[in-house]
Amino acid sequence: MSPASLFTVQLTGLLAVAGALIYSVGDVLLLAGKASLADYPKLQPYAKQLSGKERIVALPWWRLTLGGLLGVGGLCYAADPGWFLTGLPGSAAGEHHC
Repeated sequence: MSPASLFTVQLTGLLAVAGALIYSVGDVLLLAGKASLADYPKLQPYAKQLSGKERIVALPWWRLTLGGLLGVGGLCYAADPGWFLTGLPGSAAGEHHC
């Protein structure tokens, strides 16, 4: 394996780890709320249909936005980190796949 190929593989691995970490931060921002179903009586009729994710209603708008953007953005890096490398100068493809 040539040094350039080895560097590309290593960089791809680092991007995947970074993407997973970013995705995790986004999940924590979205799912680590402290609200309970008792705090929202309008949700009581739907108690059987809810899965515990109803805590998201108590989160501020900035946390919802940041969590959603980090989750989606981090997923691209975690799922296919090579898409970023195709846009670097000197690459053959020059296309983004995500």
